[in-house]
Amino acid sequence: MKKTATPRNKAKAKSPALPKRKATEKPEAEQKAKASAKAKAPKKVKRESTKDEAKVLDLNKARKLKKAAADYVEARLEHERLTKEKTEAQKAMDAAEAKLVTAMNEQGADFVGLPKLGKFKLQPKMYVGAVAANKPAFLKWLRKKKHGGIIKEDVHPQTLKSFVKELMDDAFLKGKDVELKEELTEKNNFITMYEKVEVTWTRPKQ
Repeated sequence: MKKTATPRNKAKAKSPALPKRKATEKPEAEQKAKASAKAKAPKKVKRESTKDEAKVLDLNKARKLKKAAADYVEARLEHERLTKEKTEAQKAMDAAEAKLVTAMNEQGADFVGLPKLGKFKLQPKMYVGAVAANKPAFLKWLRKKKHGGIIKEDVHPQTLKSFVKELMDDAFLKGKDVELKEELTEKNNFITMYEKVEVTWTRPKQ
């Protein structure tokens, strides 16, 4: 026997079904809360790439190097100018002194006072230097004359520098350069030794 739908059953059958909420969907209140929190969060500052930072750093170093080189060239040229001026000034003074000595000798005076210029006096000075080729014989003569007390054994600085450099290079090849340096300096205090890095400058073509 066929069943007839009651009014209650009809109402139930006609009511539309509510759409099911997907698992990924969130309530509107929760979405608004998260959006508000995101707006209040401090924004992260975007950093430049490491590659860009390296470029800026290299550029700064290059500028610093160029400035240092320019300062060196300026100082070097100034030093050369002053050295040249000093040499020329020394030559001019020597020539002027020779003329003054001649003029005073012609006047037969070893002392003269001039207004606004000052007083001038001729006073001989002795300059002595041993002849290198005859130095051994000269030292022997001094000892023979009982003047050996004034003899002081010495080595020219440039000769000593070359000699020590040769010793150090040979010791380096043998792995004994540190030991040799300590023996010459700290242990026996024979010499002072230090290294300084210097610049060799090649002038640009004009």
